[in-house]
Amino acid sequence: MLPITDFLRCRIAPIVTVSIVVLNVIAFMWEQSMISNGTPDMITLFSLVPGNVTHAFISADPTLIGFNILTFFTSIFLHQNLEHIGFNMVFFFAFGRSLEARLGHKRFLLFYLASGIAAGLGQWIIDPSSAGSVIGASGAIAGVLGGYLAIWWWQDILVLHPTSMFIPGTVKSCFVLIYWFVVQQLFPVYQQYMHFSASQDHTAYGEHIGGFVLGFLVALVIRLKEPTSETCYNPSDCSPCDTKFDVDHDGE
Repeated sequence: MLPITDFLRCRIAPIVTVSIVVLNVIAFMWEQSMISNGTPDMITLFSLVPGNVTHAFISADPTLIGFNILTFFTSIFLHQNLEHIGFNMVFFFAFGRSLEARLGHKRFLLFYLASGIAAGLGQWIIDPSSAGSVIGASGAIAGVLGGYLAIWWWQDILVLHPTSMFIPGTVKSCFVLIYWFVVQQLFPVYQQYMHFSASQDHTAYGEHIGGFVLGFLVALVIRLKEPTSETCYNPSDCSPCDTKFDVDHDGE
């Protein structure tokens, strides 16, 4: 099941959402070039390695600490393979567009980065001595999807589903987002079936839970403080918003 879009009226262009998708695609192309050049260790260099972070703080080396802190950021733009980045970017764009309009560009960017970094911190706290490298893009995306669920949990989503010969249909957002969450947890089973070794899998699937829950809670607080929005709303719930926008727009 692939989401296409929702039916919310958004008055803000998804500049940050599109930029993040582009950056992820560029990062993935770079990863593939490193693999083609026979230097996959470069990918590990910019991945989050909990054991390296712990060692850096124990060593008290400012340069080493700084670089390892940087990996909490760089790792959230990396993906394991084409299927993973494709699946994630489709979901991220479908839901990120509306959440960006609801929060505004700056808050949405901070929301995305905070979700990814918090997911990485959670992974480090859970297993600080792990020598496995972590790619945490899904943790940040999980935060965005959790945030959407908190604000628009019963919104109609236009989706494509293989069981309906990819004919577009509508599904409630809560079911689409739960589907994404379940698929992320089942992805390791798919990799095992496709004969990927454990050493090939750099994705910390446990991060999804932390990112999803954090995004949900933060967005829930925002929803309670700002229950309505004139920048992103369901037209059937706020017809005066359209009238106000048209009046303001004509008066410009």
